[in-house]
Amino acid sequence: MEKAGTGTTDMIAYCRAVALPEPTFEQHGPHFVTTVWRNWLTAAVMDELGLNDRQRAAVKYAKTQGRITNSEYQHLVNVSRKTAMRDLGHLVDQGVFALIGFKRGAHYAVTTKK
Repeated sequence: MEKAGTGTTDMIAYCRAVALPEPTFEQHGPHFVTTVWRNWLTAAVMDELGLNDRQRAAVKYAKTQGRITNSEYQHLVNVSRKTAMRDLGHLVDQGVFALIGFKRGAHYAVTTKK
């Protein structure tokens, strides 16, 4: 893939296409490390966690977009702010989402491992 000069962007695009988190790229001394994350949030895991259809929609959205805000969630599943806070808080409590930032700058991202 790197021979064509598009390997990194292709990897990111392929991960997005199948709703996986983008790979991470790190430099460790003389080594360049690429981590491709697996999809730990399978249907069976979401069943086990007791996620409702709204929360599953949030997971799918956050996987493809990289994040979701409270406002985006409200519009996505047509719920009130209070319901959105409760649903998203439950996802954080379950370890599905991590809350990043605070107040108006806050958003939620899918955790990469359980």
